[in-house]
Amino acid sequence: MTTIKSLADDLLAKHLEYAEANDFEGLREVCGQLEMLLGEAPTDPILLFTIGTSKLQMGINGPAITYLKHASEMAPDLPEVWNNLGTAWKHENKNEQAAAAFLKATELREHPDFLNNIGTLYVNEGRPGDGEQFLRRAVELDPEHPKAQWNLSLILLEQGKWREGFGKQDFGLLSGDRPNKTYGLPVWNGEPGKRVIVYGEQGMGDEVMFSSCLPDMMKDVEVVFDCHPRMKDLFKRSFGIKCFGTRKQEAPGNWLNGVKADASIAIGSLMRLYRSEGDFPRKTYLTPDPKLVARYRKKLEALGPGPYVGIGWKGGAKRTRSDLRSVKLKWFTPILEQGGTFVSVQYTDDSAGKVERFKADSGFEIHHWPDVVENKEYDHSVALAAALDLVIVPNTTMVHVCGAIGQECWTLTPNAPAWRYGLESSEMPMYGPWVRQFREGDSWSDLFARVAAEYGAWKDREAAA
Repeated sequence: MTTIKSLADDLLAKHLEYAEANDFEGLREVCGQLEMLLGEAPTDPILLFTIGTSKLQMGINGPAITYLKHASEMAPDLPEVWNNLGTAWKHENKNEQAAAAFLKATELREHPDFLNNIGTLYVNEGRPGDGEQFLRRAVELDPEHPKAQWNLSLILLEQGKWREGFGKQDFGLLSGDRPNKTYGLPVWNGEPGKRVIVYGEQGMGDEVMFSSCLPDMMKDVEVVFDCHPRMKDLFKRSFGIKCFGTRKQEAPGNWLNGVKADASIAIGSLMRLYRSEGDFPRKTYLTPDPKLVARYRKKLEALGPGPYVGIGWKGGAKRTRSDLRSVKLKWFTPILEQGGTFVSVQYTDDSAGKVERFKADSGFEIHHWPDVVENKEYDHSVALAAALDLVIVPNTTMVHVCGAIGQECWTLTPNAPAWRYGLESSEMPMYGPWVRQFREGDSWSDLFARVAAEYGAWKDREAAA
């Protein structure tokens, strides 16, 4: 058994080394060796905990839950076991089980990590007030805890507490939730008369939304924008500034030396400087390519009579709660039955196959143009949106595009939305009334019944006009 213990100690030390280095190959190797030791010590809680944690770190959540549950039975008074078990449950969007595990960890030891983890369960879940108390306590215990401060900022923004919420957003640069690129330059804090690199971050929709601050910033400094590669032409046309589509690259490229900038800032951080009072301009600020708009309008008219309606059905990924932000294509049937020409603005894998299967099952045709919605130049998707009469989509990038170009858009908002959508209003705080929210309410079927009724009335008004 001494040999087993010695081997286990060596492997546990290697596990810590590989975990700190994010070396998944090393973790995989050491995890396999630890599992072999279970034959000699099948109930050893540290072995079980370390194997479960390794699985968790590699994103293999199912086995992680199994090992960590077993570890919690062997060592019920070890708070780290419960905390990691909660994290594994959370990664599978099993929030009820996650909450129970996190609370158990906190009962055993009040620690800011554990309190932060409980708080995260209420981010984008429609109950920000319930999470705020845990995150406030985590920050009270450790005011410099970047994760807790970042999650608290999200909880606050959900409630429209703009000043404090935006004021804490930069903790995301320290927590790893936002990219922290400095280009070797000091961070810009609003000083006038500078040349400043702004870099895009997070999703494309976020970059579009945050870019509403650029016209304000351009009054104070010369702006250089390191943006998403698909949107370089869109931003260059809209703002008339130098744009480089390299923000997803680790090294920006040769252009940096030629720019000779004085400072840099993440685009999301501009909200702290220009939107701290919730003073969103609620006006258009992006300019679609007029030639592309004309081309796609002509292409739409060739399909048949209008109105021309763009629809989408899936938003986000598993990490950003695609399960809450996505709807079924068949739920659009009450809308499709009322007539019009419908075009997919969905860009995800198998969208073409999905609309083909839907047509075979229902008889309703939704036109899908992969060369447009999957084009590496996002100008094509933006121009298609501008050429349509109406866009109906869940909470996706297309909502922000419509808000920025002034296109009428109805977005299907779940009961547990991201902070950008608020909790109650039919409008979004940063866009004008042309972006309208239909909230889930009692059920998605209830929502689609309301949307279908409104579509009928809208269609009649359009016909009369």
